[in-house]
Amino acid sequence: MNLVIDASVFVAEQIEEQREFHAADAFFTHCVKHGVRLYAPVIVPAEVAGAVARITADPGIGSAAMLRLGQFPRLALRQIDLDFAEAAGRAAARWLLRGADSHYAALARELRCPLITNDDELLARCPATMKVLRPEQWLKTART
Repeated sequence: MNLVIDASVFVAEQIEEQREFHAADAFFTHCVKHGVRLYAPVIVPAEVAGAVARITADPGIGSAAMLRLGQFPRLALRQIDLDFAEAAGRAAARWLLRGADSHYAALARELRCPLITNDDELLARCPATMKVLRPEQWLKTART
């Protein structure tokens, strides 16, 4: 099983005060236990570090979150070459996505696998032909 993971899920798992923390924690625990292969575009370390630092108002915690992400089991980062950047650009224009979000959508489309996110815009704007789920939604399907 392969999944593309949006930065919002990694951020939620890093900060216990986040509303989505427990769902993200349960999701990652399940993925590690069951050997699920996780993918993200190479921009994810900057997104996670920046978001965690902003939320906590602590640059050190943001840096630690980035380092922790680098040690995450079975996480592969997709490099951004010109072809992939153009695919993300087309996704951004077609589905009215922010630039960073379009990279996650383009990667899920490229790998033909679900995109796991807490981002309401990704959930609402990606086409129905893509499987885009919140961590808790995916867990329900994985456990049945």
